[in-house]
Formats: sequence, structure tokens, C-alpha cells
Amino acid sequence: MSPPPSAANLYAVVNIQLAIKRLRQSKGTVSFIEADGNFSVICYKALYENALHLLGALQDIGLGQGRLNLDLLSVRSRVTALWACWLGGIAPIQGRPANVTNHSAATLTDALPLCDAPAQRASRDGAVIYYQNLNSDRPGKFKRMDDGDTALLQYTSGAASGPRMAVLTGANLWEGAFASTVVTRSGVKERYLNWLPLSHIFGLVGYHLVPLWGGYDQFLIDTAYFLKNPAVWLNKCSEWGCTVTGAAPFGLRMAKRALDEPRDDPRPLDLSSVNVCFCGGENLEANALFDFEREAARYGWRRGALCPAYGLSETTMGVAYKPPGEDIRVDRIKPQSAAIGKKISFGGGKPAIERVSLGVLDSCNEVKICDLEGRPLPEEHLGVIRIRGGNVCAGYEPEAFPPNPDADGWLDTGDLGYFRNGRLSLFARYKEVICRNGMNYPLCDIEKSASQASGGIELALAETSRGAVLFAAGGDRDALCAAKRTVSEEWGLPVAGIAKVKELPRLIKGTVDRLTLSAGWERGIYEFYELYEVPVQDLGTKETNEAKETLTGVKAALALIWSEILEIPPEIISGGSRFMELGGDSLSLFDLAAAIERDFHVYAETSDLARAHTLTECALLVERLMVI
Repeated sequence: MSPPPSAANLYAVVNIQLAIKRLRQSKGTVSFIEADGNFSVICYKALYENALHLLGALQDIGLGQGRLNLDLLSVRSRVTALWACWLGGIAPIQGRPANVTNHSAATLTDALPLCDAPAQRASRDGAVIYYQNLNSDRPGKFKRMDDGDTALLQYTSGAASGPRMAVLTGANLWEGAFASTVVTRSGVKERYLNWLPLSHIFGLVGYHLVPLWGGYDQFLIDTAYFLKNPAVWLNKCSEWGCTVTGAAPFGLRMAKRALDEPRDDPRPLDLSSVNVCFCGGENLEANALFDFEREAARYGWRRGALCPAYGLSETTMGVAYKPPGEDIRVDRIKPQSAAIGKKISFGGGKPAIERVSLGVLDSCNEVKICDLEGRPLPEEHLGVIRIRGGNVCAGYEPEAFPPNPDADGWLDTGDLGYFRNGRLSLFARYKEVICRNGMNYPLCDIEKSASQASGGIELALAETSRGAVLFAAGGDRDALCAAKRTVSEEWGLPVAGIAKVKELPRLIKGTVDRLTLSAGWERGIYEFYELYEVPVQDLGTKETNEAKETLTGVKAALALIWSEILEIPPEIISGGSRFMELGGDSLSLFDLAAAIERDFHVYAETSDLARAHTLTECALLVERLMVI
């Protein structure tokens, strides 16, 4: 394997436009299976010509530059449109969340959506450009795109903020793509197969841009078709002789079940050609990875081909990956040692937090683990993952405050992780932990244990003014009480009570929206709530009805300040709410002191604010300072 070119000579070697133009001489092909099962194949040369004529049609209607929202259902249409944008110097916008309307998207980006289905077009709330109406007899005019120009605007998941887009340059995209070519083998004509959506960075860079660099054949399956027919992934890997592919964790589970189903194809399933299968996403479970490997091995799947990986839109897919051929490594962490800035203790016992090692860094990345004050931490210490490199985005739209990446190029990922033996592991999203007595409890692990104890009920933990509440989508009293005992006794996390809801609200990427649960609890808008047990311990207040308290005066003003600093709805803050338990830390205490000085014209020491645990106590502190 030869290393990718360095960032210094990246543009001299290739950029998106030059790579696409070079493919006119390639014999490579792109095969497609659409959501309705329709199959087509096109060579790179013909795809280039189609993209150039689509560019001509876009230029005919006045879109000679600027931006274009890609709301395309067809995989082939999306690829053609992406190429047209890049050849014409237009910045495509991808991954728009469903809750972002055409109007708000146009306001945010000054761009209209490009749609390709009549029903989709009719359902939109504003003007659109209809793909099928774009016809031109002439090819478009090529517009040079420099390596620092915006080449993609990629919506992020929205898990920790409102809708925003990572701004990725041509150099960002190709640096990330080059880093991923490390898995290609000298003298081997790799064959890439993908069912992950091209509207997300993992599918786009990993399984479309990377094979473009080598002129490799690629097979793109619509995600919706895979969800309806999970067997198609491994069947096509076998039939087509795929060498590089990828999956999300849920896809591995679906494919594993499909392996036990009868096959229509009389030919035996042969997965021996697969050399690399990247698997990325939150909450990688070691048992799910091992179960898939064990089942697929019966059909020739290579040991070590499944490669856990870590990436995000802001880093054009890749940060770290397990090298192909190596065994998957798993760490078992003692929960009581999981404190930010502290050394992690590894070992057995129950419960334990299992984390899959994500491996070595991509060649274009630097990664450091920091405490909450930004100080670098040594190996085996838990902290915030920060990344710097040529693949890291130029910033966000709208701009993030404070700037991210910072002036030195470091991106705060919002993820917690650690290094061990030079390998990176992801612990949890910073917003997905509950802090108690200096320890950080990862919610996904606790919820998994509670769900197992309840017999498989969907459960979610969320902070409220009374402490941690366990929300359940269904289940009887005994099952839910068993879940509560598991959380309280096995994990040592007091649970204030159990609430039964019709369904768990979710964010765009499928994770539970805990802020909505907390806000609903505080406001009482979920009339179907039923409290199953008296709280074990009242963590937030001495008054059992304080959640319903109407805040006034200093407390009301402070609640708004807390809401601003912690980026949480003000409705979930009550007099008994605790700043640190709602997501505060030592850094945000300085923000709190500055806001108090700004609004109340008094100076509060951060040490005093740290001791004023609840909103009521904080208000009393401010009121005392105001009369001094």
C-alpha cells in the first residue's frame, strides 16, 4: 500500500474537477439500484457527459455559480448533480434535516432545492427546480474550483444544536478521500459497493469519492432498497466480487438476520472477496460486531475485514479506523473511573462499560484528548476529542460561537474519548452522559441494561428538576420496576421515578431527544404520563411540587441565563435544578459569572457559584451580593 499524497502537494496532484475530468479516459463503471429496485449501469465517460449537460441546463436557468440544495431521491440523479456542481463551481448542499423547510433552507443558504419526483415536488413548501425539466443541448461551461473554494455544504445531525452546515472545501474532501485510499492494495482493481446514503458524508466520501481517485468500479444501492431487502447487500457483494464496502451497526444486524433466510439465487453465497468493511456510527457494540463476523465467516468472510471506524461530517468522514486484517479490540471500563480528566481503570466486573477500539488515525489527522479547560491529557485519560488536519471543515454556517475550528485549526468534536496503546476509542457524546459526584454515566449503556432487564422495552433516561427520570415506551409495572432497579442497583445511579410515554421522541439521526422528554415532564404536556414508583431519592428539591413552581424575579432571570449558557429549554429549569447536572462544568461557571455581572452588575466568584448547587441557592447568592 502506498501512502496518499501529502497536503502540501494535494492540489497539484488532483482535485475534484481534475479527478472527474480524468475519468473520461477510465473504463470504470458505476452501477445503481434505486429505491424501486430499478437497476442501471453507466461508464465514467458517459456519466461525465451527462453531468456536463446537466450543468449546461443549470446555467441556462441562471445558476452559473452559488449553491444548490440536492433534495434528490434517485441515487443516479444525485451523483450526476454532484458532478455537475463540481464541474461548474457550484457548491452542493446535502443532508438537509426533515424539519428544515424550503423557506428556512433558502433563507439560510440562498439556494433552492433540486427535486426529482413529482410527489416530492408537490409536497414542498416553496419554489423548487425540477430535475426532469432540466434539458440542454449544449454542455455547460467549466468553471475552475480552487482547493480553498467551498465544494460541499453538509448538514450536521442537529443533536447538539440547531440546523447548521459544515463548510467543506475541495481540499477538505480530497484530503479525506486520500486518507481512505490507504486500504486500497497495490496491483488490485478494487470494487466498491455501498448502500449507505450519499446524502451523508460517510457514504459520499468513502464509497464514491475514494473509488473516483483510483478509477475503480463502484456499485451504489439506495438505502431505502436495502432496508426493504437487507439480503441485497451481501448477495451483491458475492455476485459482484466486492472488495471494499461498509455498514452502519443496524445494517449489520439486518444483514445477519438475512443470512438465515432462503436465497433466490441458486449460486452459493461467497463473501471471500471482501477485504474491508468499514463500520461507523454511535454506540458500536462489540457483541454485534463479533456475531456478524462469526455468521458471515460461514460464507468465506475474512477475519479482520470488519473495521470499526470513527468520523463525522466536519472531518469529511474519517478520523480513525481499525487496519484491515487486525482483530477487533474491546476495552472494559470500570464505571466509577469514568471522570473527565481522570485516568480510566480497565478490567472486569459488573457492570462494565465496553468500548470498541477505533484504531489508528487517518494520515491527515492530529487528535488530542483534552480536559474541560482544553489542557491535553495523557493516554488512558478520559476527555474531549479535538481534531486538526487538512480534512477538517473550514467552519459552519451559521457560524459557531466560539469559532469551531479555533484559530489554531482544532475542532472540538463534542465527543468524549481516550487513547490506549496509541489507539483511539470513543466513550460517548458529551451531551449523552449524566454527571453524578464527578463520574460520567454513559446513557446508552445504562439504557441498554435497563431495556434488557425490562424484557426489551424502549427506554430513555433524561434529566429533570427531580433528578434522572426513566421514560418507557410501553411495558407493565413489574417490567418497568425491574428496569429501575437495574439502573439504581447495578449502575449506582439514583432514579427519581419512571414515566410511561406513548413513544420516545427522536432526533433526525434516530437518537432519543432527551431535551424534549425533559421539557415535556416539566411542563406536564404529556397527559399520558404515569408515575410508577415513588422516587428513591429527591435529587433536585425538597419540595415535591417544585417542578410546577412559577419562577419570578432573580430566579426567572437566572433561569434564562442558564438556558443561554447550557443551550437547554428554559422550561426544564426549576428552583431545584442543579447547574452542573444540567450540563454545566468549570468553564461554563466562568460564563455564568460573566452573565451575572452583565445582567445584575455584581461579581460572583466561580467557587461560590459552584457551591450554590440549585437555582434557588444561586438566586439567593446573587440577591445577597446585590445588597452588599
